[in-house]
Amino acid sequence: MRSARSAAVLTWVYAAGFGLPAIPVSIYLLQRGRLPTFWGLFEMYGGPRSAQLLDQSLVLRLNALLLVTVVAAWSGWLIWKGLRTGAMLNLGLLSQVELAERARVTQSAIS
Repeated sequence: MRSARSAAVLTWVYAAGFGLPAIPVSIYLLQRGRLPTFWGLFEMYGGPRSAQLLDQSLVLRLNALLLVTVVAAWSGWLIWKGLRTGAMLNLGLLSQVELAERARVTQSAIS
């Protein structure tokens, strides 16, 4: 049970760290036409793909990320309660994200 609660807390930290900033970043992007920087080091949610997208398209993707992290946070709550459904949902989300990332990396290597 202790490892399940640790997994739940880690899921909440991930969801808060990556999902919640999507809201102010989206607002900033729509108001100023550029992504904010993280302490001047790099653009938040920036990368080679984000530079190719229109602002509205990037905001839609940030909203999708927010939705996925909300579902991940909910799966963490289910894990905290000791329900297997939460673990399966969490694993399903992780595998989908991993598959999407591998497809992106493969496509970049081919290009």
